[in-house]
Amino acid sequence: MRALAGRYELHTTLGRGGMGVVHKGLDRELGRTVAVKLLPAELLRQPDFRARFRREGRTAAALSHGSIAVMHDIGEDTADGEPVPYLVMEYVDGSPLNEVIAAGPLPLDQVRTIVADVLDALEHSHRKGIVHRDIKPGNVMVDLRGSRPRVKILDFGIAKLMADTATRLTATGHMVGTALYMSPEQAEGHGANAKSDIYAVGCMLYELLTGRPPLTAETPTAVLLQHIRQTPQPPSARRPDLPPAWDEVVMRALAKRPEDRYADAAEMQAAVLAADGTPAPRMAPDAVGVARPAAEAAPATQPADRGIPSAVPIAATTVRSPQPAPPSPSSPPGTGAGDPQQQSGPGSPMALSKIGFVCWVVFPPAAIVLGLVAQGRFRSQGRPDTPAKVAWIGGIVMTAFAFLGLIT
Repeated sequence: MRALAGRYELHTTLGRGGMGVVHKGLDRELGRTVAVKLLPAELLRQPDFRARFRREGRTAAALSHGSIAVMHDIGEDTADGEPVPYLVMEYVDGSPLNEVIAAGPLPLDQVRTIVADVLDALEHSHRKGIVHRDIKPGNVMVDLRGSRPRVKILDFGIAKLMADTATRLTATGHMVGTALYMSPEQAEGHGANAKSDIYAVGCMLYELLTGRPPLTAETPTAVLLQHIRQTPQPPSARRPDLPPAWDEVVMRALAKRPEDRYADAAEMQAAVLAADGTPAPRMAPDAVGVARPAAEAAPATQPADRGIPSAVPIAATTVRSPQPAPPSPSSPPGTGAGDPQQQSGPGSPMALSKIGFVCWVVFPPAAIVLGLVAQGRFRSQGRPDTPAKVAWIGGIVMTAFAFLGLIT
């Protein structure tokens, strides 16, 4: 079997794209399985490509992180006459994240782990001044076997290498895949930076949560224009059971202006790890048509996450009867919010106090006035005025008793 550069055997083809072809191979000297990427031969016709190729290869090889595929070697193969540049990388036993997404939604705890590991790797590279520039599901390998997903980011340094060549403009397959995750500043032709990687992670997280990228169109150019001009719907608009905290994480990462995004990958990682796994309450109409949380629509405890598998515990809400508020320290006994003295209605103490008010405050003065008027009329007619005297004298007595009751 022919070996690339006399050392690397090429076995099965793992993938093809605008950046070249990837093979599963064997390093004869070290006896280990590797991934070998053959870049387009025409790249060598670009001015200074060889120098940039070696420089980017060394840069990528300097990264040492558990979630970054290791760069083992770079070189050129001339066995077929025309030199072909190649890269030899760590072989990752897993699946590209885009295939994982296509297979169906992941539990939120796995989404959290995958994205947090990607951000941890980016924080490591950004601290070394290395920007990936092409974060997308196709460049993230995931192994879901075991108790925890394992993540490896591929192609560090390659995106910059390709961006500096005219070939990238004609690499249609690569451009289609990249446009879906390209930041607004990159779409406008500006240079990429760490905030561009954060935007791309936001796009990838959006797709992990909803099953589709945040912005899509029929052509790469139309997609790029959307990244510049259009704000996507929050993830929960496409997945109503999604906890609201995920909307906040994603939409901040997808801010149009770099300064409005997370300060760095570490800050976004902290937000992802803190994202609440409690689903948003479903809304149900009550008896009079007013929407309220579904947990209040029935006394039973109900899970709100349906149809989406998740290993995150789902919070349930139980309706409780309102409890009376305790009286404040300055309130006299019997004046709390639930005390009967604060109740009203027929026969209640509050209603009786109103009757007492009429009897003691309104009636006595009226009796005095009426008694005096009656006495005057009785005298003018020569009639006995004893009943009138009784009326106004009784009113005075009742008024006196009422006054004494108020001051004691």
